[in-house]
Amino acid sequence: MLEGRVGTTLRGKWTLERLLGSGGMAAVYVARHKIGRRDAIKILHPDIADNKELAARFEQEAHAVNRFRHPGAVSILDIDVADDGAPFLVMELLEGESLETRRLRGPIDPETALRLADELLDVLAAAHACDIIHRDIKPDNLFVLPDGRVKVLDFGIARMREAQPRTFLTALGTTIGTLSYMPPEQVAGDPIDARADLFAVGCTMFEMASGRTPHEGATEIELMVKMGMIPAPPLASVCPGASPGLCLVVDRALAFAKERRYPDAATMQADVRALRAGSAPPYASARMAAGDAPNPPETSALPAPIVPPAGPAPTQYDTAYRAATGVIPAPPPSAIEVAAVAVPAVSIRGGDRRDRAVAVIAVAATLMLCLAVITWRALRSCGVDPVVDTGQLSGAAAASASITPTADDPPPTDPVAVAGNTPQPQGKPSNQGNPGSVAPAPQGPTNRPPTAPAPQPQAAPPSAGQSILQAISPPGHGKGKGHGKHH
Repeated sequence: MLEGRVGTTLRGKWTLERLLGSGGMAAVYVARHKIGRRDAIKILHPDIADNKELAARFEQEAHAVNRFRHPGAVSILDIDVADDGAPFLVMELLEGESLETRRLRGPIDPETALRLADELLDVLAAAHACDIIHRDIKPDNLFVLPDGRVKVLDFGIARMREAQPRTFLTALGTTIGTLSYMPPEQVAGDPIDARADLFAVGCTMFEMASGRTPHEGATEIELMVKMGMIPAPPLASVCPGASPGLCLVVDRALAFAKERRYPDAATMQADVRALRAGSAPPYASARMAAGDAPNPPETSALPAPIVPPAGPAPTQYDTAYRAATGVIPAPPPSAIEVAAVAVPAVSIRGGDRRDRAVAVIAVAATLMLCLAVITWRALRSCGVDPVVDTGQLSGAAAASASITPTADDPPPTDPVAVAGNTPQPQGKPSNQGNPGSVAPAPQGPTNRPPTAPAPQPQAAPPSAGQSILQAISPPGHGKGKGHGKHH
């Protein structure tokens, strides 16, 4: 479909020569005007064009760019509609490559990275002065010309503070942008200001210096949780070779709370220019000297890890069981790690406290469930079955559960018999005389003379003996007839 447009003519004057690339909303072609001028034509995809709100977002780009003039912003020359009803923009044709392509080709030296950041901030300062927020700053939207200058692309989702034309944004009420470069307030769908663009500039500088974005995730939901709830790591922690001054600037731009970021693009640009001149960044240095860290520990929106209580100390019976069976249960985990509890950004509207309450309840419920599971595993790992109900035991099992060892009882001599549920091999003497046995093992044929059964102890109320029964019963045993059921 996209290649099928090559060779066609738009509005009787623009002939599409070749496809430059395509994205989720539009495709870009090299086009030649009938008077010989060559420009870029950006055509909205037909399925997107059918959505009035998304079509309005496409037209927003032309309105935003024409609100301010800057050599670092790509020029939009015209806007029209193709014969098949698809809107298109006529833009200046750029030669070069995106910053993302340049970054993937090899490392970017610090001097070049600072120069690109300086030029980018200059464009944003001009846009912000006209109350225009780009909202999607990233390496893919930064174009590096052959002479090294940068051009800012795709103002298609820029938000202007005037009432018109932005009604489609109000109707959408959703978060638009690229997750890896979004500040937490944008992920949550809260109102944003120019400091959202400065956060994205910080992400871009972080990536140029370290080769990775501040947060990474295997899924979009995992990445959404990290960007929305966890502060960015300090640049020095992932890029030890970065200069202290660069770390100060990047970390300040990536502050989790927007109040701790740079107040505007011009202030951040002054710090970047100081670095280019070999000086310390004045604003970031002053804030740190005043004790204002970009991301103090309390800025994380995640709850602190919960450490489960320590399990009971192993008894002599538990030790004997492990020695006899060779089963060594794994130790319980030391803490609960909250991996991903998220509500999609499109459902979190700015100012809607009910959705936030739902998210908090979901986090709390998950933590309680994790704590319950870990506690259960800790008890099972020590041999204690928390679901045994002696009220459901019957017959000999119920009687055995109420046996209380006394000081006159002989100590157990066979650790296997102490477990009480291990079958007795044929041809070996039984352990019937051991009052600590829960149930005598089946007796096979033997050549030895039978011995008199040991006297049975008197039954006592369930107490310590019952606890010993639960402690020495290995998981998975005692499920035959006449034994308690595990629920």
